[in-house]
Amino acid sequence: MYKTDLKSVRILSVLVILALVGLIIVETSQVNVPKPWQTEKRRASKQMLRCMETIKEYRLKKGVLLSDPDLDPRIAALLGQNYTVITTDRGSWSAKISAMNPNFAAVVVSMFKEAGLREGDVVAVGFTGSMPGMNIATLCAIDALKLKPIIITSVGASEWGANDPDFTWLDIEALLYNEGLIPARSIAASIGGGKDIGRGLSDLGQEAIRNAIARNQVDLIYHKNLEANIRHRMAIYDSVAKAMQRPIRAYVNVGGGVASLGSTINKKFIQSGLSKSMPRRNFPTKGALILFAERNIPIIHLLEIERLARQYGIYSASEEYVPAELLEVGVGDVFEERRYHVGIAALVLVVLIGIISVLVWKDFKRHRLP
Repeated sequence: MYKTDLKSVRILSVLVILALVGLIIVETSQVNVPKPWQTEKRRASKQMLRCMETIKEYRLKKGVLLSDPDLDPRIAALLGQNYTVITTDRGSWSAKISAMNPNFAAVVVSMFKEAGLREGDVVAVGFTGSMPGMNIATLCAIDALKLKPIIITSVGASEWGANDPDFTWLDIEALLYNEGLIPARSIAASIGGGKDIGRGLSDLGQEAIRNAIARNQVDLIYHKNLEANIRHRMAIYDSVAKAMQRPIRAYVNVGGGVASLGSTINKKFIQSGLSKSMPRRNFPTKGALILFAERNIPIIHLLEIERLARQYGIYSASEEYVPAELLEVGVGDVFEERRYHVGIAALVLVVLIGIISVLVWKDFKRHRLP
């Protein structure tokens, strides 16, 4: 028979201390473990940084006054103004800068791979001028994975986006394509903004966008109602994919373009990031993103930039602060994650079990009744 007394309290105290020490050892021995697709992620991120360098050099060579001299010139060269004649909507200054983090290219690579895409797969892409940084990230991810994009752009841009009438997203795209930094350009474009036909823009603004489309030799999508514009987009995607003799394997939307979402109200019901399926809802108007989702095609919706940055553990900007690490390639949870060291955890467990066994055995002998 076994009987214990208050002396066992000391043993329990020792055990508690040992357990805490073991916990500290396990916690402090965590290691960084690389996540999958390291090569592709780093290639895409480095390519995006080269794109930003090229844009900076081009703008400085043209004698353009950069938007903010306090910012890194690679950021300032890509950041638009708060208002121009082709500004379609309000926008977040910090979100536009956050989208310039080159590690977002790695985030898009991760989404593509999680969607099951392989080399040579066709991807339909919907851009706006609102977030040129995220547009570049998408193209660099496409290039790193050797995908085949079909790109349509709504040229109008919200505040701080590509809203320079002489340097729209189509102009940026042409510059990077001609330098061999991105794999493809837009094959068609709409004005963007209200109803995707520039409603709310002045005649001067609409003319500036038309001129941008013409000088970049891109086909214009323009119909009097939004539904016709959306149908035209879908017809282009389908006809090009048919000509390539490959099915569309994913759809990527960057920004809040109405031709892609269908309605500004729909933003509330569409989750940012990768979605392999969407719940059916009574959408007021179905944009390209929703129509592709109804075909059971994975969609990648790149909006709510700060939330995506938190989700993938990469740096983002705030209204008060732009971190110096924002443009540092290879930084963030998208590349690696902290994990417990299994060997050390197992060793600590074995040691604790051994100590407990010895203490219990000694305590048992000490208090065993004759």
